[in-house]
Amino acid sequence: MKLDSQNEVHSCFQCCTITTQPDGGEIAKIYIANEARLNSLGSDLLQALTKTCHDIASRDKLRVVVFTGSRTIHDKVPAFCAGANIREMAALSSQDEARTFITAVRDACQALRDLPVVTIARIHGLCFGAGLELAASCDFRYATTDSKFSMPEVVLGIPSVVQARLLANIIGWQKTKELVYMGTHLDGAAAMQCGLIDQVHELPGELDAALDETVGNLVSQGPQAMRAQKRLVKLWEESDLQTGVDAGVDSFASMWEDGGSEPKEYMKRFTERQRKPKS
Repeated sequence: MKLDSQNEVHSCFQCCTITTQPDGGEIAKIYIANEARLNSLGSDLLQALTKTCHDIASRDKLRVVVFTGSRTIHDKVPAFCAGANIREMAALSSQDEARTFITAVRDACQALRDLPVVTIARIHGLCFGAGLELAASCDFRYATTDSKFSMPEVVLGIPSVVQARLLANIIGWQKTKELVYMGTHLDGAAAMQCGLIDQVHELPGELDAALDETVGNLVSQGPQAMRAQKRLVKLWEESDLQTGVDAGVDSFASMWEDGGSEPKEYMKRFTERQRKPKS
C-alpha cells in the first residue's frame, strides 16, 4: 500500500488521503489530526469526520479505508485518540447541549461504520472513550503493544454510550461490563487476548507492515463481492438469524445482476490457475 496520495483533503484537525492503485482501486487513509490535544474529539472535528466519511462513501473505486491518529507532539504519550474533548463536555450546561454533543459522536462513529468497504483502525498509543468507540466501529483493529484501551467515562461522571454498545459484539458482555463499570485499562497484549484487537505488534513499523499486507490482500478481492459482503456482515450483526440467512440469498443473486461479470472474471482466474502445469 503506497501512501503517496493522489488526493488529499484537510479540514478542522482531520485529513484524508486517497491513494490510487494500479488497477484504479482507491485506498483512503483518514487521520485524526489534533496532535496538541492527543487527538481528542471536539464537535468541529467530529462533524468534519462525519462529512469525510459521507464524501468518500460515494467513491465507486474505493476499496479499503484505514483510520488512524496523527503522530502527537507529546512524544512520551502517543495517542490514536484520547476520547471526547473533556473541556468541551465540562462546558455543557443543558440537556439539549449534551444531546447535541453526543449526537455528533454517534454520527461520526456511524458514518465510519456505514462505509461500504472494509475499514481498519490503526492504533498506536491511547485509545480511550469515544476513540475506542470509533475503533469499534471499524471492521478490524490493529495495534501496538504500547497502546492503551479504556472506557473511562464513569470516572468523569458520565456513562459510556452510543457505539460503546458495539463492544459487547466484539468482546462479550462480561468484558464490556468490566470496561464501562470500572474504567479498566488494557494494554495491547490484554486487548488482543480478549479479542478487542485483531493483531498486536511491538513497533509501529511492524504494525504498518502487517497493515500493508492485509490491505494488499483486501484490494485483490472482487470489489463488488467485498461491498456485498460488507453489507451482509453488517446486517448479520444487527438482525436475527433467519433474516441474516435469507438476506444471503438476495446478496448472492445480486452478483449476477449484470450477468455475473465479476464472478465470471474471478472464477476464471481461479480455474486458469488450477490448469497451470506444476513446475
